[in-house]
Amino acid sequence: MSEPNCPICGSEVDEGRSSDYGERQQYDCPRCGQYEITATAAAMLHARINQDPLVVARASHAVRSMIMTNQWPFIDSTNVDELVNEPLPAIQHQLQNLLDWSKAKAGEAQLSQISLPTLDSLASIVGASDVASVVQLFRWGESEGLFEANEKDRNLRLAPAAWSDPVGAQDKKAEPMADQDEGIERGHCPKCGGDREADIVGDFSETIKFDKQGLVWVLKEYFILKCRGCRTTFVKLTHRYSEDEDYDIDPATGETIITIEPYIEYWPSPIRRERPIWFHKIKDQQLKELMTETYDAVDGDQRILAAIGTRTALDRAMVLLGADGGDNFAQKLKTLKTKDLISDQEKRALEVLTDAGSASAHRSWRPTEAQLLTMLDGIESLLYRMFVLDDALESMKSEVPKRPHRERTPK
Repeated sequence: MSEPNCPICGSEVDEGRSSDYGERQQYDCPRCGQYEITATAAAMLHARINQDPLVVARASHAVRSMIMTNQWPFIDSTNVDELVNEPLPAIQHQLQNLLDWSKAKAGEAQLSQISLPTLDSLASIVGASDVASVVQLFRWGESEGLFEANEKDRNLRLAPAAWSDPVGAQDKKAEPMADQDEGIERGHCPKCGGDREADIVGDFSETIKFDKQGLVWVLKEYFILKCRGCRTTFVKLTHRYSEDEDYDIDPATGETIITIEPYIEYWPSPIRRERPIWFHKIKDQQLKELMTETYDAVDGDQRILAAIGTRTALDRAMVLLGADGGDNFAQKLKTLKTKDLISDQEKRALEVLTDAGSASAHRSWRPTEAQLLTMLDGIESLLYRMFVLDDALESMKSEVPKRPHRERTPK
């Protein structure tokens, strides 16, 4: 059996977890790093690579830039073109990326020898187009007195100059303020998921005072951020309230330290539940809108609304499957069971789901996050089997070659 290959660069990879019935697949690539991709996005990538060879370098560097937490970067049809169309960094930024990576590897042993990965992996890390460009970066960095590199033995040693000003810092000081980067801020990217480094596109702060002396106040800081991985733009708002002061003791000086833990909001809201890859295949617009609003409520941590939305989506699904719209939930479930559309086990599971949604609607029950996700597992399982899988199997059936007819030889 042949080894699987990376959909981006073609290297042999280790395959990780598969999900969504094989539609999503994780890869651990020595060049691109760890990431998860849908089958649709992989097919789109293949087509883009055939059109432009630089797509490999762009996508590989983009994935490397997205690897910042324990979560695997996720590539689907909605962000694949953003990754492949994002230009590679300028040569100065490539050299700075190489220095930043080398400093992280060296740690406190600033002048120690650093082992390098393969040059194609390093090209993805720094954003170079190919191995030859990495070698040119080595020669340029050596001419600037920043390090000594030996690509043959795959090692590098930083010079003291590398630990001072960033590459091009002297030039940037002479540039007008409008041409300079605003800075970097960490935030929850709505597309990558998880905490990410992002470029600050714009920022604004205001202090609101609630008394004449200014003793009670709230500081609001707004940041317009662009993710350094997928380049999605989002807004981060931090609130600091004067009444939230906390006190600690500095262990070194013994002095009292006043801290205020900020309350953070994002727009769009962080995605708490990924939409299933098959979600767009649901044909009924009303059912799709119900589930979309339910997911929006989940992302906003509005669990009561999300639980009610789950129950309402189930109600709509049962009507589409032939239940009478005027019946109550118990009667609708009984109809589905009579039609052999659900098993006894599914009927019991859906009864729990409807009871949970009813408790939220009529008794203000707020499920835990884990309980809400279990409810979503239940409704998604039903929707996939009833409205997506059957059509997919029917379509596949027409394309599966039939067994050839064999003439029986008479005995």
